[in-house]
Amino acid sequence: MSKLIFVCPNTATAVTKLVSSNVLRPLYENLWLVSRQSYERCEVNQTTDIKLILCDDPFHLKYHTVIFKKYSASVDPKFEPGKDYYFIGKKNQPLYAIFNILS
Repeated sequence: MSKLIFVCPNTATAVTKLVSSNVLRPLYENLWLVSRQSYERCEVNQTTDIKLILCDDPFHLKYHTVIFKKYSASVDPKFEPGKDYYFIGKKNQPLYAIFNILS
């Protein structure tokens, strides 16, 4: 069993300065498990793609672990061996922008 951990940007691990300012700006992000078609178009299909994590609180550590396993008793996605999987996200955006499904 393999796993991949996605960590949301937070003030302890990632900060960005505003242009010509010393003030640090929090970062927001989202992560989707998408089809190949959605990946190639860099957009989300809300009827078929799965939102894995919404990083909407940069002041707290938040993460999502993807476990690559064929069977699962939970609602987590199941991953078949030998099949390709695609992830896309929108990062380094203001809070309002992460709710837009077009990347």
